Amino acid sequence: MTVSPQADMDERDPVRAAVEAAEVVRYLARIVGDPLPPPSLPSHLQGIEGLPELAMTLAAERAFAARLAEGDLSGDLAARGYLAGSLKTLQANLRHLAWQASRVAEGDFSQRVDFMGEFSRAFNAMVGRLAHSLAALRESERKYRQMAITDSLTGLYNLRYFFSIAEKEFRRALRHRRPVSIIMLDIDNFKAINDRHGHAVGDTVLREFARALGNALRGADVLARYGGEEFIVLLPETDAPGAKTVAEKLKKNVEGCFIGLESGCLHITASFGTSTFDAFSGNRRSSAEIMELVVRRADQALYHSKNTGKNKVTFLALDDATAEGQGLGASRRMRTHGA
Repeated sequence: MTVSPQADMDERDPVRAAVEAAEVVRYLARIVGDPLPPPSLPSHLQGIEGLPELAMTLAAERAFAARLAEGDLSGDLAARGYLAGSLKTLQANLRHLAWQASRVAEGDFSQRVDFMGEFSRAFNAMVGRLAHSLAALRESERKYRQMAITDSLTGLYNLRYFFSIAEKEFRRALRHRRPVSIIMLDIDNFKAINDRHGHAVGDTVLREFARALGNALRGADVLARYGGEEFIVLLPETDAPGAKTVAEKLKKNVEGCFIGLESGCLHITASFGTSTFDAFSGNRRSSAEIMELVVRRADQALYHSKNTGKNKVTFLALDDATAEGQGLGASRRMRTHGA
C-alpha cells in the first residue's frame, strides 16, 4: 500500500511535507510499538492517500499479534499481505501445536513438531523422554503387580491371590449350577530332602515341582503355592471324576521329574487330595461356606494319602465326614489369609 502526500503540497511547501511525513512515521510507529491503544488519526493526516487504511491494517495486525502473545488462538485477521500472512501462519502452527500437546497429554507419544526450529527439537525431545518415562513406569507397575500376586520362589500365584480367584469361581459355580473342584497336594518326604541335601536343593525341588505341575494343567486351572511344600489347584467346570483324572495326571508328571545333583538324580513324588462341589439340590450353604468345605475335604483327603502310603490320589466327597478333625489345617490357613 503506497502512502504519498499530495504533489501540489510538496511543490508549495517541502518543509511542511517533511514535517508531515515525520508525523506519519511517528504515528505508525506508535501503532506498532506502543503498548497502549493508538489515538485516532489526526484530522490533518486523514487526507493523505492510503494512510487511514494502512493505520487500520497495522492496528488490526497489532491487536491480532497481542492476542497470540496472550495465548488466544481464536482470533481472525482480515488483512492481507506478508505480515498478515506470517501472523496467520504462526496462529495456524500454534493451533496445531496445541492440538499435538493435547494428544501427548492423552498418551499419544508419536507426536512430533517439525515447523518451529529450536522449539521443535525441544518439544520432540520432551515427548521422547515422556514416552520413555511412561514405559518405564508401566513396566515397574507390571512388576510390582506381579510381585503382589505371585510366590517369589516358584513364580506361582500366592495364596491370597488364589483365594480371590477361587471366591469368584465358587460364586459363579453356585449361581450357574456348575461343578468346581479343588486339589491339595504335598511333596513326599520334603523335610528329609532338606535335611539331607540342604535348603538350596530344596528350593530347586520346589521350582521343578511347580514347573511339572504347570505343564500338566489346563488353561482354566489355577495353581498356587499353599505354603512350604504344599500346593493347591482350582479346577473350574470339573466334576469329581474329572478332578481325579487331573490329579492322576499331575502325579504322573511329578513321578517323571528328576532333579540333577552332583551325587546323582533326585526322584520326587507327591500325595494328592481332591474334593468337588456339584450337589446343588437342597444346598443352603453360601459360596464362601462351600469353598471352605471343599478345601477342608481336599486337605483331609491329602492327609489320608500321606498316611496310607504316599504318592497316591484320594477323593473325599463333601458329605463324607469320616475324616473330620484330620488334615493339615487348610481351612484354618485359608481364613488366616483373608479368604
